Amino acid sequence: MKKIRKQTAAGIAVMLMLAMMLGGCGAAAEMAEVTEEESAVTVSVQNVGTGTITLTNSFVGTISPEETVMVIPLAAGTVTETFFEVGDTVQAGDVLFKIDDESAKLALEQAQLNVESTKNQSNSTMNTLINQQDSSDLQIESSKLQSQSQYEQAQIAYVMAKDAYEAADDRYDELKKQYDNMSKQAGVAQQSSVSGGDPLPLNNPPGMDEMKTALDSMKSARDQAYQAYLTARSAYHAAEKGRDITDETKEMTDDQLATTIEDTEASLATGLSLAALGVEQAQMALSYYTVTAPVSGVIESKNVDVNGMAAQGNPAYTIVNNNTMTVTFQVSGAVK
Repeated sequence: MKKIRKQTAAGIAVMLMLAMMLGGCGAAAEMAEVTEEESAVTVSVQNVGTGTITLTNSFVGTISPEETVMVIPLAAGTVTETFFEVGDTVQAGDVLFKIDDESAKLALEQAQLNVESTKNQSNSTMNTLINQQDSSDLQIESSKLQSQSQYEQAQIAYVMAKDAYEAADDRYDELKKQYDNMSKQAGVAQQSSVSGGDPLPLNNPPGMDEMKTALDSMKSARDQAYQAYLTARSAYHAAEKGRDITDETKEMTDDQLATTIEDTEASLATGLSLAALGVEQAQMALSYYTVTAPVSGVIESKNVDVNGMAAQGNPAYTIVNNNTMTVTFQVSGAVK
């Protein structure tokens, strides 16, 4: 019984809602007819199909060149000439402007004079060393010849003194033998006289005294020859040693001079290299006073004028390359 009542109540509610909706639709239809009659709109009709829809938006952007180069001079001074203005087109290597280069030219001339002076000094030093070497060679050669001559003379004197001593010694020995034989004979004669009862002779045999005097003289001559031999031998050895010392001195002097010349040549070569480097540096410094375009492009700005000052580190020209441009847009987050 309760179930039937619940279904009847629900049905009544649905019927009421349908009645209200039908009444509302009728009122809306009447309002639409009045509005359409009051404002008629013309429309175009097209068949439905597929295609591409293009959306176009406009944005504000900044156009800038891809490459911008600032030309900064490496030298400072008064500008004497300029060759391009803003808007001109330049090629890489074109002369943009010149700076007064008198001081740089003077520096280059001084460096070149320094090279010549260094060369002259080097040549003079080498000539002096060569002359010293030649003079030393002559002196040493003269000393060598003198020592060789002294050696040869001493050698001859030594040989002669030796021969003289040996000859004197031989003569002395021979004479001494004769004297000894004569003494023996005189002794035998005296002994015989004693045995026979005859009286002993009071004097030596004839010629024995002369023989004794000759023997003493020969002994003195032999001794003198021996002393002369010793002196000649000492002089010979001294001359031989002097000759060897002269040869060693010549070799040592030659080595020292060769080393001195080699070291001097190396030092002079270093000096010449430094002087030549000074010329290269002066030439490079002089080139800084003629300023050229590093790249091709269009002059965007110019900051130097004739009779004005160009300063190191300050841009004198600005060159832009318009072949490649970059566009920068400011887009809001909503559009993104």
